[in-house]
Amino acid sequence: MQLEIRGVSAQYGSVTALREISLTVDTGEIVAILGPSGSGKSTLLQVLAGLQPITTGEVRLGERVLTRPGFIVSPEQRGIGMVFQDFALWPHLTVADTIRFPLDGLKQSHEEKMARVRELLSLVQLDGFGARYPHELSGGQRQRVAIARALANRPKLVLLDEPMASLDARLRETMRIDLARILHEQDASALYVTHDRTEALVVADRVALLHAGEISQSGSAADIYERPNNRFIAEFLGPVNWIPAEVMAEREGAHAEAKTGVGLHLEGGVRVPGLSAQPVPVGRTGMAMMRPEDLELVEASASGTRVWHGRVQAAHYMGMHWQVVVEIAGIDPVTVYHPVPVTVGSSVGVQLRRPAVWFLASAAESVREPQEASAVR
Repeated sequence: MQLEIRGVSAQYGSVTALREISLTVDTGEIVAILGPSGSGKSTLLQVLAGLQPITTGEVRLGERVLTRPGFIVSPEQRGIGMVFQDFALWPHLTVADTIRFPLDGLKQSHEEKMARVRELLSLVQLDGFGARYPHELSGGQRQRVAIARALANRPKLVLLDEPMASLDARLRETMRIDLARILHEQDASALYVTHDRTEALVVADRVALLHAGEISQSGSAADIYERPNNRFIAEFLGPVNWIPAEVMAEREGAHAEAKTGVGLHLEGGVRVPGLSAQPVPVGRTGMAMMRPEDLELVEASASGTRVWHGRVQAAHYMGMHWQVVVEIAGIDPVTVYHPVPVTVGSSVGVQLRRPAVWFLASAAESVREPQEASAVR
């Protein structure tokens, strides 16, 4: 069932926590709400759960209005499942009893309820764990129980509040994949709130980046990572190199996902194809965005219009690759990922690997800072 958030704002005293939020979550879709602390993520989740009022706008689930100014459907009447950050499992209930608890108010026989419990235990890969208590489970197993409980009464929507926060790094990697599988197998629409960009990119079908109470950009993981609307989004999603650039030509007919093609002249003499969200005139200056994985080190003797020449300033071992910082005359040092170690001080070439770079006509585009971050979560 489709969730619709239409023009939702939330003003609490002097603090504006949400500003004209509009977002749709389609049936069976997982949408991640990604943002830093103080961006309004928790407030939005509380609004959807029926725990906070709104100042303007409307929240609908299917044809049913859940929230509008002066009107809130209570949490227990919304048909929404919730997975909490700390899982919130009852220590005195077994796994099976915990999963069955949301079914106790339904007009079903005991056998029907237990059949649903067995179905969910199999879905979350906890067959044989029904008689255990929370203290007898690992962190990952407790999370699976919390997910199964949230899905027990076949909710129309599942809200997940930082569900990986208490897991260690190895468990998070495993559970990201499992969580997406579980939700998709149940055809459950889900809103996944997190500040972890990797979780959002891996788990969600679509990502909405929230900052200072506003959605700065929404789209597929690839779209917002590779084609951000502004500098804040680009840098929040991962390391990035910014190089001054000037539009040298409009590339007619050159489009990628409805983006406008341009020819760019970058500082340091490099000329490359570019893409821009909007048409930009010849002569317009801005910044070209290149992530470390978009570049590669080549021999110092390499030549061509897509190669800079510089000197290795630093090299740091990162496990899967080396993070190499290269000084290039006339521009800020650039960071490149490289598979093998390189000698600090050596001369190298830096070459663009991608067919085109992303161009922002104003990479310093401002975004509103959060008000009283301690009060807006």
